[in-house]
Amino acid sequence: MLDLRLQMVSRLVCAQGHPMSLVCLILSIVIFAKKSMRNSSTTFLIALNLAEAYSVATLAIFQACSFEKKCSDTWLYNQFKLYSTTYLGIASQRCVYVYNCLVAVQRCLVVAYPVKFKTNRVLNEPLAVCVFVLLLSLTLHAYIPVKYAVVSKNNSHSITESRLATSHVSLFNALTSTSMYLLMYTPLILGTISNLVMCVALRRHALNMRRSSATPGTSKRRDSQMSTGILVSTFLFFTLSLPSNVNQLVSLHVDNYGALKAEQYLYQTLQIARRNSKLKRSMKNRIIIDMRTCEQNNNMESLDSARFGRLKKKKEVNEN
Repeated sequence: MLDLRLQMVSRLVCAQGHPMSLVCLILSIVIFAKKSMRNSSTTFLIALNLAEAYSVATLAIFQACSFEKKCSDTWLYNQFKLYSTTYLGIASQRCVYVYNCLVAVQRCLVVAYPVKFKTNRVLNEPLAVCVFVLLLSLTLHAYIPVKYAVVSKNNSHSITESRLATSHVSLFNALTSTSMYLLMYTPLILGTISNLVMCVALRRHALNMRRSSATPGTSKRRDSQMSTGILVSTFLFFTLSLPSNVNQLVSLHVDNYGALKAEQYLYQTLQIARRNSKLKRSMKNRIIIDMRTCEQNNNMESLDSARFGRLKKKKEVNEN
């Protein structure tokens, strides 16, 4: 009885949470699609939000159909669930991890190595990179439609493991681990390292500015404000994305936790809360982009000032 009540509460929460998540994602896409906002960073963010929007839309359809038993038992529904939710949904979700990592790496290069960022062809061709990541994810997850199959029993249809999967368990386990390590664990680790490197670079830059006596007071304050803004935005970006990453990792290693498992209610609640934070994360990314642009402009101004100072000093020496 308790399980039935929890199931009904979970369905009601999902019925309201998925549309709200979809609205937040669409708003993020609309914001970053404006001409005044378009650059390499926003292209990655648009791709990230599109992948999330597809995942939420398919889950909303799946949740709406699950209220009606006649719908959830049909062959067409289970085929849709297998390909759109299980295959394409997982592939798009893994793309989100990679896009998050690319955004973190891009910010790190801009702050720590601005010259290398300008000459980096990979991050300056975001559309090609996004398409490549999508195709790679679809290829690495192509085993899913082969691993599972829709079976019919007593006029009811369901998804179970195929005969090929049961006879080649080690092969499919290896394919699963490969896709997880390449598109999930590696991006999470690289993204965390990139954020840490950027924070260290900003800290060193702030210390150098304090030690420099030739820097005017207004320039110091402006540089300090921008450094603080980037640090706060990075912290919020990393913090808001952390529950999603931890939630997915826990669901992979805990048997009773995850979708359609004993503890699915907590899992779905955290998933919905994470998706509803997408608009906030997008606005924080906008702050990061603004800070990055200002940082680049200030770096150019600092270089110009330093060059002018050296030329002036050299001219005075020659005159003497």
